[in-house]
Amino acid sequence: MDKLIEWVLEWLRGRLGWYDEYRKVPPLVVTLIAVIVALAWAGPSLRQALAGKLHHVVALILAYAYAVVVAFAFAVLVLALLWPGLRAAQRRTQFIATTKIVGRHAALFSSSIAIIADLSPTNQPAAAMAVLKEMVVAAAEVFTQTPGRNRAVLYVPDGDHLVPYGTAHHNFSPDEVSQLVLPLSHGSVAGHVFLSGEHHLAQPAWPDVHFYPVPDGRPPAAILSVPVLDYDGDSIAVLSVDCDRTDVFLEENASHLQVVTSRISDIWHYL
Repeated sequence: MDKLIEWVLEWLRGRLGWYDEYRKVPPLVVTLIAVIVALAWAGPSLRQALAGKLHHVVALILAYAYAVVVAFAFAVLVLALLWPGLRAAQRRTQFIATTKIVGRHAALFSSSIAIIADLSPTNQPAAAMAVLKEMVVAAAEVFTQTPGRNRAVLYVPDGDHLVPYGTAHHNFSPDEVSQLVLPLSHGSVAGHVFLSGEHHLAQPAWPDVHFYPVPDGRPPAAILSVPVLDYDGDSIAVLSVDCDRTDVFLEENASHLQVVTSRISDIWHYL
């Protein structure tokens, strides 16, 4: 059933793209307009055909076209009515799948941290950095079942700014990484998360009060940022994941990233 729902949703995205881009237009209004147009265009011709005023072949063609238009309008109406339920089911399936993926990553990271603990102090920083890089990659790839290009970066404070920590970033070009400098204030999503100690979902990103446009040529459409807290509950870093599509993240996905940030906190003192 879940596969059928996913197929229907993908079909709708491909053929009813207006739903993603123009949500302020209710689907029922569009359906109603389609029905009115169908009645206005084909109704009189069909009545004339049935009354014998037009050739029989033309009457059949018009009747067939009228039936197709009405059937399509009815199908759109049914899909519009079922869309909230289909969307909820798809989100539930996505959440379950993401939870399983995060669980597998968390187990692997816990094993890696245990191995790092047995290394010599001189080898621990390099090994910890390699695992940290994998954690950031995992944070981005957790959402690969959703459309769009996902990126992830771990920000750390540097004076009055937040900057990427070493190589702890994924899907950014070198030029983009060099421009990832955010104010350590409530004027950026990551800055707000660092100062508040709470996760923040900006979706869509640009109207958000904390959105800070980074001049990398491609502003993200959605941002989910989660703080990395030390054992005293103070912020030490921010894990931020963004995507070039809206309606990708769920509010519950913050709990998935918190699993990753808790492992980052565990590995932090080895860096």
